[in-house]
Amino acid sequence: PAHTPEQVKMLEENVAMQRSMGIDSYVLDQKGCKDVAPYLEVGDILAGSYCTGEGVINPMKVALSYKKGAQDRGAEFNNYTKVTGFDIEGGKIKGVRTDKGDIATNMVVNAAGEWGKFIGRMAGASPADMAAARAWALQAGVSDGTNGGSGMTRQQMVTMLYRYAQQRGYKVSGSANLADCPDGGSVAGYAREAMGWAVANGIVQGTADGRLNPGGVATRAHFAAFLHRFCQTVGIA
Repeated sequence: PAHTPEQVKMLEENVAMQRSMGIDSYVLDQKGCKDVAPYLEVGDILAGSYCTGEGVINPMKVALSYKKGAQDRGAEFNNYTKVTGFDIEGGKIKGVRTDKGDIATNMVVNAAGEWGKFIGRMAGASPADMAAARAWALQAGVSDGTNGGSGMTRQQMVTMLYRYAQQRGYKVSGSANLADCPDGGSVAGYAREAMGWAVANGIVQGTADGRLNPGGVATRAHFAAFLHRFCQTVGIA
């Protein structure tokens, strides 16, 4: 469901793409969502999408299927393995220490949820609280520190990655002409340089119809994709 006008726009774009591929999906208003799902609480929902051909899946089986697919492609899962520290040289990760041995790597994704700050502290980079994180972002010029409790737009996320790359001294070269994108003119002034760099380097690849959707909400999936491409671009993946 969509809870903001920006999310409604992104939902409409996704449905349009699905329908162009022959998928029988629709955008529903608040009443339509309630009609389809009578037990759904729609008080803060502006719109939703519905596909007549969708079915029900078991999330556990889906997760296990993803795991198997990753293993088939060479991924290794270390269950019941405790992270005890990191090997860091020159401010860059070189390895992870565990209670079952060390793992050499130049990239770590901290996906420990509410325990993430404890993992981060092992690397000497995670502050004790969000106020300290905000202070670091301000001091480093990565963020202006406002609206810390809100979500981010795509252009805000790209701008923070760009500023972080500059702060770390990574090479940031290349710039696409945003005028070549249907909605390039809607990119905010503060984000134009960063967005041009991101498009030129493939970090942002746009929607199915070539739009950047700069004001659209950046989902967790967007962040994962942007971060992966960012790491490849600056040479830390």
